Amino acid sequence: MEILGGRIHLTAAPIAEHVVIASETTEQFYEQLPRSMRSTTAGAAIAPYVTGGDFAVPDLIVAPKEVFDTGNQVLPAVEMHLVAEVVPPSNATKDLHVLPEVYALWRIPVYLLVDPRTGDITAYSEPSHGVYAQKSGHDFCDGIELPLPEGKLIPNAAGFPRCRRLIG
Repeated sequence: MEILGGRIHLTAAPIAEHVVIASETTEQFYEQLPRSMRSTTAGAAIAPYVTGGDFAVPDLIVAPKEVFDTGNQVLPAVEMHLVAEVVPPSNATKDLHVLPEVYALWRIPVYLLVDPRTGDITAYSEPSHGVYAQKSGHDFCDGIELPLPEGKLIPNAAGFPRCRRLIG
């Protein structure tokens, strides 16, 4: 469950391809990130205000390690360097249309959207006034560089599974 723009969003449990993509991306990021940073798919909630209101549970986040040592149930969105979502075959609307605006409003520097239905990766960056100034689309087989304050992350999506079925 997430609350975005005051609306409750429910999402079904992820299918196997979804889990593989998120965990493979995290493993790749761990190899590239400095030791002061952490990448996780542990289902941490993030929010603009950790005391209540809207919150999201991204498929993957990248943030400084000390952000995870606060003991809070919700992590501050302002501390995120990157969030990523793997588009589910059953409901793509939230990831494709709602979250780019939400994450830009929360000023998250990079939103990585992986769509196994189409084999596309979209990187949103440079948030300003509720929109991302930069949006670049790539095929799973293309290289992509993600600009982060501590350097660039380069996920290799060539081996990511494509969704073989749509769940209704």
